[in-house]
Amino acid sequence: MRMIDIGGMTFPIIGQVERKPGEIVPLVEIKMISDERWNQLAGEQAVKNFRRWYGREPESVQEALKVQRAFIRELERGGASE
Repeated sequence: MRMIDIGGMTFPIIGQVERKPGEIVPLVEIKMISDERWNQLAGEQAVKNFRRWYGREPESVQEALKVQRAFIRELERGGASE
């Protein structure tokens, strides 16, 4: 199987497509997850971070996510530190 390096990661080439006459673009296999799984993992990580930051369990996953989102907003402004 042919492989291609993209951004420091290696992916298998599963096909190709001609974008313009004479311009061939490889199709690569990139593993995906569902939105549901993504949200589950984000919630689990937010709870883990909440425990680490506050030393207790959050009242709910939603509380942990709220704190996580606030932390991210602060990072984007350049003001948060762990």
